[in-house]
Amino acid sequence: MKNYKKFLSFIMVLCITLTSFSIISFAETGNEYEKVRITQDGVYINSKYYTQEEFVYLLNNAEEVEEGGITTFSAIAAAAGTYVIAGIGKVVITKLGEVVIAGVVVGAGTWLFSTVKEWFEGRADAQYEKVVDSVPRRLRDGNVVDLDKFNKRVKVNGETAYEENGGWVIQKDRSNNSHGGSEWKLKSPKDQKDKKGKKRTATLDSTGKILRD
Repeated sequence: MKNYKKFLSFIMVLCITLTSFSIISFAETGNEYEKVRITQDGVYINSKYYTQEEFVYLLNNAEEVEEGGITTFSAIAAAAGTYVIAGIGKVVITKLGEVVIAGVVVGAGTWLFSTVKEWFEGRADAQYEKVVDSVPRRLRDGNVVDLDKFNKRVKVNGETAYEENGGWVIQKDRSNNSHGGSEWKLKSPKDQKDKKGKKRTATLDSTGKILRD
């Protein structure tokens, strides 16, 4: 009987301890989650309320301050980076597709996550299309540049390049190891006038696919 009472006492102490731990843990993280509190019609960010419409309006003024180092314009990975939104602060999109606002990871099933994801994906797609359109159609099939057209060996800014009949050239991208597949720099005649050799119209992979500017 005594052993039974001791056992019950132990269980009660254990339950109280676990309950206390849970309460303390929640309290410690509660302030963090209060930084971003999502409602059906809007969101509280740092105690300030924004309707869905107001938040989308603020997204239109987002400025990228740090690129995510992506190598292709595909899905949300294309939008990876750190952005600053006036009145809100930093919005981070990771390469894995996580959305972080005010230091808090936004739940994937919320309207806020979907809104941010779709908005930045759309922006990345538009930027990519702009790069593709800047390359003459005679040089490409869709978003792939025909590398066989560049068959004349020349020198541009002291480095070997390959020129096509219209004066555009491709040069080896020496930074390909750190940029996940970058093989060629595509330069217009105007780009070639840059004495520092840094300007390019597009970055291509080994098959001629346009990756980015």
